[in-house]
Amino acid sequence: MMQSRIDVLIEQIKALSGVTKVTFWGKVGGKERIYIDTSKHNGGKHWNGGVGYTMLYVDCATATLKADGCAGAATRDALAETLKNVRDMLIEDERGEV
Repeated sequence: MMQSRIDVLIEQIKALSGVTKVTFWGKVGGKERIYIDTSKHNGGKHWNGGVGYTMLYVDCATATLKADGCAGAATRDALAETLKNVRDMLIEDERGEV
């Protein structure tokens, strides 16, 4: 992914429902990531670090979405459409449709 394509992808992800913060990490060439914080729909205020997923990011080198540590079933269900939209964006990016 070229940097300009990453910038476009970041802006598109920021606009999704349930996304609270998007951060680009690029300290190691070839291992760039886009970290995504999401809303939480169940559990205590600080449970799961206050975010929907403890580890949710796009691996820019492989154009894959990694998701781990979901804050319960209500959060998983509420964010299912958001995760699908991110996956669709990655597919479109790979096809050069972004």
